[in-house]
Amino acid sequence: MPICLIVDADAGGCRTASTALDKVSAGIDSSAGQIRKAKDTSESEWEKGDAGDGFRTDSGAFANEIDRISDCTTRASRHLSQFADQIDTVRVRMLEAAELAMSAGLAVDLGSGRPVWIFDPPPLYGPKPSLAAEAAHARQADAYQAAYRKVGEARRIEIDAYQALTKGVGDEGSLISQLTDSFVKDLPW
Repeated sequence: MPICLIVDADAGGCRTASTALDKVSAGIDSSAGQIRKAKDTSESEWEKGDAGDGFRTDSGAFANEIDRISDCTTRASRHLSQFADQIDTVRVRMLEAAELAMSAGLAVDLGSGRPVWIFDPPPLYGPKPSLAAEAAHARQADAYQAAYRKVGEARRIEIDAYQALTKGVGDEGSLISQLTDSFVKDLPW
């Protein structure tokens, strides 16, 4: 049975998204700082009273919510970056498996420049194959098994990477749920 080497993930795209989230987080931090500055300035320039106290209370709460969103954005960036690193590791392992197979003379489909499939060792034909043919077949069978194990290890890394990414940015309490639920519901206006 052929061994599939396809890794359907875009590590570069994840890194680009991670960098964009870092920039968003920096902008959010800057906004929170400006809100806190306005709150602090209002202490000395806005007399005590219901309006000033209300502004300071609401702006402080708003700045705290913005900090929480920044933390979530930073965590999402970190999870995407870690996912990209793991996908790169998976790709390296797949290439190692393909190189191992090719070095033993196994057929490897290179698709559009990247290894896509490792094929089984061809069967031995004839009533009595030569010793050299039997030895070559044994090397190919061993290389196929080693490649199969290496791809299995890579797939476990890939599954773990997807699970960690999903947990980090998709579960309850994550960036997505906080942006859509908590932040909007807790706005002071």
